[in-house]
Amino acid sequence: MNRKWLAVIAKAAISVLLIWYLFDRVDVTKVMARARTLDLGEAALAIAVLLVQTGFVTARWWLVARIMKAPLAFGAALRILWVGLFFNQTLPSAVGGDAIRVWLVTREGTPLGKAVNLVLCDRVFALVVLVGIIGLTLPIVYARIGDEATRTALSVLVGAGAAGIAAFLLTGERIAELLQRWRFTKPFAALARDFRQLFIQPASTLALIALSSTIHLLTIATVLFIGWGLDLPITFADALIVIPTVLMVTTLPISVAGWGVREGAMVAGFGFLGIAADGVLALSVLFGLATILVALPGGLLWLVGRPRDQRPPDIQGLTP
Repeated sequence: MNRKWLAVIAKAAISVLLIWYLFDRVDVTKVMARARTLDLGEAALAIAVLLVQTGFVTARWWLVARIMKAPLAFGAALRILWVGLFFNQTLPSAVGGDAIRVWLVTREGTPLGKAVNLVLCDRVFALVVLVGIIGLTLPIVYARIGDEATRTALSVLVGAGAAGIAAFLLTGERIAELLQRWRFTKPFAALARDFRQLFIQPASTLALIALSSTIHLLTIATVLFIGWGLDLPITFADALIVIPTVLMVTTLPISVAGWGVREGAMVAGFGFLGIAADGVLALSVLFGLATILVALPGGLLWLVGRPRDQRPPDIQGLTP
């Protein structure tokens, strides 16, 4: 069995084990009973928010591509992104959604190296803004959460992120020049230069920050609508301090589409605020199912637009 499929199996095993661990410690009947109480109106609002969010994610990626001088038509960007969402959310595939996005971008005429950088820079910028949101909410965290370890971990995360981006902006060109010296590091030099482009023009940078912030706030709104549909006592402030950290944790590539990791992080985060674990677990599972539902049109776009004579490249992970 090749290593790619071993990695997929390992991720699936981690997801299953984490979910089993949670359900072993939470009354499953209570979780199921809570899930059945979901208000369909609130659920519909959550789905609508996720659909709107897809447009904003496309707008950010489209702007990243323009800044990096590899422009995509907005319609093409939306199609490619939605196909990537489908592969990321619905299939435990050896070829991830990001790799599919890279391949489809190359079919639009963009060189492979630049296509990889388009996807990576978009993702990293979103993470930078996410760290910024966590930093801005630290005063609320300190007021609402008494656990010292959690406070320290979030403070260290924000401090390290701020220091890292500041250092990169100050020395990024020098880092790129250094990496340019050796053949095997040249792709990383190109990535550093491309990512730095996102911070050179203030107007474009502010637009990217606004789009990324809106995207994260729409995720928070989705969680709130589902939580309210389950009659959970979750406030906007609660979601604001928990969900960004949950999103950060689920970026770790150790499970299938974040399953298991997301549930554990949500139960722990909302648990600090006194929200019952059975309700939060139902919320997290329903949120995951909502993201799958919204990703399904990407599968249709893939089937309709997939070339008959070509297959996706054999890409193991995303490396520049």
